[in-house]
Amino acid sequence: MTPHRQRAAWAAVVVLGVLLPFAPAVLGLRSLSFRDTDRIYAPLRTLVVEALRDGRLPLWNPYEGTGKPLFAEGIHSVLHPLSLLGAAVAPSSIDFLILAYLVAAALGAFLLARTLEGSPIASAGAGLAFALSGYSVSMTGNLVFLAGLSTLPWLLAAARSAGKGSRWGVVLTAVATASAFFSGDVQITLVGLALGLLLAADAGGARGAGRALAGCAPGILLAAVQILATRELLPLTSRGLAIPDWETRIWSLAPARLLEWILPGLFRGRLSEAPALPATVWHQLVFSESVFLGAPLLVAVLFGVLRPPAGASRRTASILGASALVLLWLALGHHLGARQLLGWVPVWSRFRYAEKLMAPLSLCLSALAALGVDAFVQARFSRGSTRALAALGAAAAVALGVGLASPEGSARLASRLMGDSGPFYSATLVEALPHLAVALGALLLLDRLRQPRLRGSALALLVAVAPGVAVYSGAHLGSREPREIAPPPGLESGAPVPRVAQPEGGIFERREGRDYVDWSARSASLLLDPAVNVALRIDAILPYGAFSPLRLTALSESFGPSWPRLYRRFALTHVALPVPRDQANPEGTAQALAGATLAHRDEVAGMELWAVPHRPWAFFAERALPVARPEEARAYVLDRAILASDRAIAVEAPDAPPTAPGRVLTVRRAPERLFVEAESLAPALLVVQDAFWPGWRASIDGQPTGILAADYLVRAVRWPTGRHALELVYDPPELRTGLALSALGALLVLILAGLAVRR
Repeated sequence: MTPHRQRAAWAAVVVLGVLLPFAPAVLGLRSLSFRDTDRIYAPLRTLVVEALRDGRLPLWNPYEGTGKPLFAEGIHSVLHPLSLLGAAVAPSSIDFLILAYLVAAALGAFLLARTLEGSPIASAGAGLAFALSGYSVSMTGNLVFLAGLSTLPWLLAAARSAGKGSRWGVVLTAVATASAFFSGDVQITLVGLALGLLLAADAGGARGAGRALAGCAPGILLAAVQILATRELLPLTSRGLAIPDWETRIWSLAPARLLEWILPGLFRGRLSEAPALPATVWHQLVFSESVFLGAPLLVAVLFGVLRPPAGASRRTASILGASALVLLWLALGHHLGARQLLGWVPVWSRFRYAEKLMAPLSLCLSALAALGVDAFVQARFSRGSTRALAALGAAAAVALGVGLASPEGSARLASRLMGDSGPFYSATLVEALPHLAVALGALLLLDRLRQPRLRGSALALLVAVAPGVAVYSGAHLGSREPREIAPPPGLESGAPVPRVAQPEGGIFERREGRDYVDWSARSASLLLDPAVNVALRIDAILPYGAFSPLRLTALSESFGPSWPRLYRRFALTHVALPVPRDQANPEGTAQALAGATLAHRDEVAGMELWAVPHRPWAFFAERALPVARPEEARAYVLDRAILASDRAIAVEAPDAPPTAPGRVLTVRRAPERLFVEAESLAPALLVVQDAFWPGWRASIDGQPTGILAADYLVRAVRWPTGRHALELVYDPPELRTGLALSALGALLVLILAGLAVRR
């Protein structure tokens, strides 16, 4: 077999190894979408795909929080190669994208291990172990982090190739760097660049690191359109605020979760079962459902560190081992002082999720495991190692027997072992211990194999199979039916109204014996929770996600529990409630229903829809109060918000604009463009109840006009006498700058590719 065919054959093995555990999703019978993938990425993906297939960027999301930027958030991986592939090949399938990211993670880790001189079978085992590890499969519930971890091994492999002086190494580093930034996971991208430079320097010294840097620079330029857009967005959202102390603590990897490296599902238990505490205690959520790695992988890691195989560099193993220890320290966050020590670092201190460092940590361990598998071909377990494995296996078997005899005692023991690291979840040993016992027994058996290559192949298989049989401790295989979203009767999309609020938030406490994850997805679909509403092109008054606009955040916090009623001032038309009501916000619900009329009720589905009196989405103001500062406008709104029919507004302007009666004739709204045709009897002020935001420009009958902030949150334009047409277009200047820099980066990459061809 030629080398090319051999590489293709091993790549096929890796791809099949990833797809096999998820066969029901591959066949379209079930779905891997859950958690934030259900709540954010799948519904917003519809906007992304629509824009990409129209040949434009999805710049604006008008359907959440009166509107907010979409592309600039970065978390939707709009220009990531796999995102583009998904839009072209499977535009309506979020599972295609999930599986593509997992396959890319496996192939990238396989390629990285090969660049580290791992054998094909050892590299295949390492690639599958990384893609099927607990953290990786847990990110099927959070696509941005799945996109980041799937690109990480490609970045390291490309940098390593550049360090070696490979002909295409610099070009591949540029493409991988840009793809990493396009994933939207900036923290993992920065970690990947640092690790890539280390591996490049290990392969080629200072010149090798220089070649890797020569690839990173055009790659960063190529991604400038995303980087600049996100940089401009951050100060205008909640991400620009200081991170509260409690939030720096809850997202760190709990030290007790290190037990879960060898005991799958220890922390969370079954994903289909409801958490031990109500979902309203949202701050006790974990970041990843699983961090399982498997005992075979850790044993192979020890071989890779202590006994690197012939042909592999001990220095390389030391770099990977040291990097893994540093990454573990960072993942533990405040528990070992990483958060406290690095809190002064300008960029690093802005990252919230310490546990996210499990991605590069798992990758480093997987690469070390590939070296360990090859080392196992050349050397067997020592007598002391064999005894230790046998003792641990016997202890696991005894603990399993005790757990089967007393499940409640086992659960109490597991909870005691986990300490206070998992009060939100139910821990179990009975379901976790068989994995450990079988893995340890298999390790002892394969050590007795006499043929060295067979012994190494068996360990590679075991390294991959251990996480492969435990993937559903982190991933969820759910029904497709709860994720089929349909609007309740009485709501029609495509117009600036309706605009919906959900005072109760969701029906997560109501389980009735159903799959918890599926029931949560169904609840969000029924109530049109943000951002599920986006899939139906229906507005939700509040957003969901990490990039809440500062003005909207401040206003919501000022309203307090009364927000469902007070947002009628901003064209809130309907309130969606569960049946029966969960009373998560009884005061808000009572106020939300003041003067409301029941529009639809479905007790079987479990929801009701109420129509509420409200101020129109577009109208001519009766009076305008000029204010000098946004805080004055917010105070005015808080004072008068109870008057939903009041058409007096506060305008952030030096002088009061003229007001006069008028009427709105027609309205057309697209994601990045608004058309309003209206007429007035005299110079007037037209209010459009979508978010005031930098980057929007207005013209009346083709002549540019200014946009004013009205009532702190929305927009207004001065209107000349008579009948006219207003056009509002979202065209942020940083986008043009970013596109120009990205074009320059693309040109540099093409030049580098031309030089590689000439070589």
